[in-house]
Amino acid sequence: MALQPFGYPFEILSPLSPDEAKARIRRRAKGWFEQKNGARGWILGSLVCLWWTGITRGPMLIGWISSDPSGARITGRAGSDLNGVIGVTLIGVAFLFVPLVALLTGRDATEALRSIPFMAAIFIPLWLLGVWLRNAMHVEADPLVRFVRNATAPSRRTPSATAPLRTLTLIVNETTRTGVISAAELQEALSETGPNDILILEAAPEDYIQTRWTDGGFTLERRDGGADRHFRAETEGGQTVLEFEDILGAFTAWAEGTRLPAVLKWKALRLPD
Repeated sequence: MALQPFGYPFEILSPLSPDEAKARIRRRAKGWFEQKNGARGWILGSLVCLWWTGITRGPMLIGWISSDPSGARITGRAGSDLNGVIGVTLIGVAFLFVPLVALLTGRDATEALRSIPFMAAIFIPLWLLGVWLRNAMHVEADPLVRFVRNATAPSRRTPSATAPLRTLTLIVNETTRTGVISAAELQEALSETGPNDILILEAAPEDYIQTRWTDGGFTLERRDGGADRHFRAETEGGQTVLEFEDILGAFTAWAEGTRLPAVLKWKALRLPD
């Protein structure tokens, strides 16, 4: 894993204006202290800062929203616990500040010069250790980037004109809604799926499709009537970790009762009785 103490870079192009993009993010974001997981944070001018939970901020996203010929451009970095990294950095600066002040004021300059390498030899390894520990959160910030992308550059996927409307149950962790579930609702629910979250779309107790967000992507399963008819989706290359658009396409097709995307292959799973 590369050392990126301030997270990995991202760029999102949106057809919206910068003001519309900001409004979408604000409207979709959760309150700072809301118990349910999901993107929350603040926007100050063109600067946006988001995190995922209301308890500990953990990995964060910091971005800059600017104008672009096509609408808005959002660039920044995600995946660092910036609170921790900045804190460790400030402590290190203060640590080295004392001998520098002594040097600049001419008080015991020789001792100050001697102490700087000693201070640096202590601080630099500690700083590297601190930012490396904070660096392990990169993948956990993927849902934040996905949230911004889907809020400001939503998918153009539209329901099939001939798709029948049917009553389904959408389960997101412990939250349940029963009714006609629209493609827009599915996209919003999936865009808010993060670590330890599971999303299920159910027609009956033994007839459903479900996904869970895992490191770097989603896993997808479906059940067609019982434990002996339970399948996991994978790509033609055998990959079981899928992209957001793959999951959205599968959920939308399943909700409409139309054919599931051909790019997905379904492998039967043996589940314990």
